Amino acid sequence: MFYESNRGSYLLFLLLTVGLITCFSNVSRAQHNGSPTEITGEVTGEENESLYLAHVMIKGSTMGDVTNQQGQYKFKVDTVGTVTVVASMVGYKSTEKKIDLSSGEVITLDFDLNVKSSSLGEAKVTANAFTTGAGEGVTLSPTEVVTTPGAAADIFRALKTFPGVSNIDEGSGLFVRGGNVNEVSFILGQASVVHPYKYETPTGGVFGTIPPFLVSGTHFSTGGFSAKYGNALSAVLAMESKGMPNNTSFNTNIGIGAFSAGGAVSIIPQKLGAHFSGNKSLTGFMFDLNGLADEFRETPRSKDGNLSIIAKPAHGTTIKLFNYLNTSKVGVRVPQPSFDAIFRGDDQNRLHNLQWKQLWDEWLIKTSVSVNNYKKDQRYGGLVLDEEDRTYKFRSDVEFTPGQKVSWYGGFEWIRRENNFLGEVPERKGILAPSAGFVSLDEKYATDYVGGYLETEYQLVPPLQLRLGVRADYEDSSAKGTIDPRFSVTYRVSNTSSFRLATGRYHQYAEPFQYNTVSGNKDLRPQEAWHYIAGYEYKKDLYHLRLEGYYKSYDELIIEGKKEELNNTGYGEAYGADVFFKYSDFMRTPFNGWISYSFLRSKRLYPRQLQQGVEYEYAPSAFDITHNLNVVGKAKIIGMLTGGITYRYSTGRPFTPVINARATSKNYYLPVEGAIHSERLPNFHRMDVNLSYYWVPMKDWSVIFYASVSNLLNHNNVMDYAYNNDYSKRKPVYSNYRRFVYAGATVNIKL
Repeated sequence: MFYESNRGSYLLFLLLTVGLITCFSNVSRAQHNGSPTEITGEVTGEENESLYLAHVMIKGSTMGDVTNQQGQYKFKVDTVGTVTVVASMVGYKSTEKKIDLSSGEVITLDFDLNVKSSSLGEAKVTANAFTTGAGEGVTLSPTEVVTTPGAAADIFRALKTFPGVSNIDEGSGLFVRGGNVNEVSFILGQASVVHPYKYETPTGGVFGTIPPFLVSGTHFSTGGFSAKYGNALSAVLAMESKGMPNNTSFNTNIGIGAFSAGGAVSIIPQKLGAHFSGNKSLTGFMFDLNGLADEFRETPRSKDGNLSIIAKPAHGTTIKLFNYLNTSKVGVRVPQPSFDAIFRGDDQNRLHNLQWKQLWDEWLIKTSVSVNNYKKDQRYGGLVLDEEDRTYKFRSDVEFTPGQKVSWYGGFEWIRRENNFLGEVPERKGILAPSAGFVSLDEKYATDYVGGYLETEYQLVPPLQLRLGVRADYEDSSAKGTIDPRFSVTYRVSNTSSFRLATGRYHQYAEPFQYNTVSGNKDLRPQEAWHYIAGYEYKKDLYHLRLEGYYKSYDELIIEGKKEELNNTGYGEAYGADVFFKYSDFMRTPFNGWISYSFLRSKRLYPRQLQQGVEYEYAPSAFDITHNLNVVGKAKIIGMLTGGITYRYSTGRPFTPVINARATSKNYYLPVEGAIHSERLPNFHRMDVNLSYYWVPMKDWSVIFYASVSNLLNHNNVMDYAYNNDYSKRKPVYSNYRRFVYAGATVNIKL
């Protein structure tokens, strides 16, 4: 039945694709009148500097281009006669030029843009946001994400080099300012990404699900984010899928552990285009080469594919259809006190999102319909569990900008979450031996959410800007509603520096399955956090500095009760300071890089397992990484040969020691815990290096050869401790990420 429903949806998708192509082909043929005219040129600023990402368009149409890093643009026009060409860019006055078009000619048209008269410019309130992509205010460009040593071209791993994100382990999980990995909201083009990791674990996963080349940019806020980004206790990562391709290009990557290919096709220039890619991991040889094959019964394998279709049927209208599918498998030995067994996992993750954008003068409307379907099959000792999560979402956002000083934002969303479980789970937590007691599961849970927000951004005077918002949400399983105010203010001291203050209340509802009446609680209330943030930012030419302090309070946290049921008696706090300093951009100067440092103190209420019963302790949180330091440097060595280095240091994470054990009737042992998080793992150290060489064999072709060594110093980082059967002895569990070599090549072709 599942197969049949998906087959039907793919048939509908193919029919829609064919229909779009046919429709736009007919439109194109109707408008075409002889050979197209090519308009090309350069856009510069007041000091003759090239302007990157300036827009050059035919007025009243969708025909145009965006300038590259050299300020150059080029596009074709299928019309004749007199037209007006407009060049514009944020912070600059728009410029118009009238030209006469004749069939088949090439016109060179250059623009010089002047800065707007406001002496202090516009202040953007982001509280604390780091961004990837291209454009004004970007923290890291796509090239910097890919070339960061140790990031493995993964967005989440690159974000872990930013302040506010703790190194809990060597995966890609985002633990933000004392919060758990599930306290981060992930959004892709208005769609919710509920399972954002590959090879999922309780601490996130090994890699992020969404490859960096699928998105045009990201907005990562570690606290104090605005009402339009929704509700989450700690942070939000908002991603945008790629827009209309300006040309046709293809790329392929071959490495010792993976193969990928993809491209962008401009089917009808500025009217219909597509992005696509496919990736397949080949990790067997890679782990053999690095001497790690014995760690796995089945080496990690994954494959993914995506197809995104973008259409612009009319002026101001954009339609995107984004589709993504990922599958991954792994088999690894995971020793437990009660049983030493092989864990086998098989995941499948699908995301489909249909989005419509409409621009009318000062109004921008964005609406999307999406579904995220995640399936996970687990086999571990006597544990046999098949899980399936489905998330359906409708969202609509409106932006209205009646003048230069004020903007209004509003929106509404409906979400349905479903959790399904089928299999056998242990009677007693942690006892997985096949001879132990197990219970059968066949359970389904569902809940619906509705939410909306209203927000305004107002520039009181040129240096001072306010952002005020309020968000309301309701969930049917708990029958509870929330109202959350948000406030932020930015005072711009000069063109290069500004101060920021932000505060707000945030809620996060329980998962659907947590409302069950056996191990959960049907009366669970939404969890709550307040954020208080103060920061300073300086940005001029090659230098970028951010300083930020914060305090976060938790209340109504969901924790385990004395009878192993869930309740809302938890509370906690987190406070600290973040520092970020970046010099230059990749290849802009002979050397560039950044340093990030975070100081954190975090406490929460935890249940403690005793010889008889449970008691509560207010103790350091499991994510209380006191010091976290990242140093990233990249340099041009000679010619087009570049190298990079990343060094990471963090305080060892807290853990709860086992001080005794009690035997069960079947001669298995249950742990008796010491003081909650009273001990810490050894401090974490890791150094990664890479080399890359850029080669242009012919026009519109480029090849990048790369090689990297992770954990160059081969430091044995302790990730946990493993106990024997009766918990009388323990030994360290070291990271699988010992010194690791990787190499490959990427080929790019532009047509």
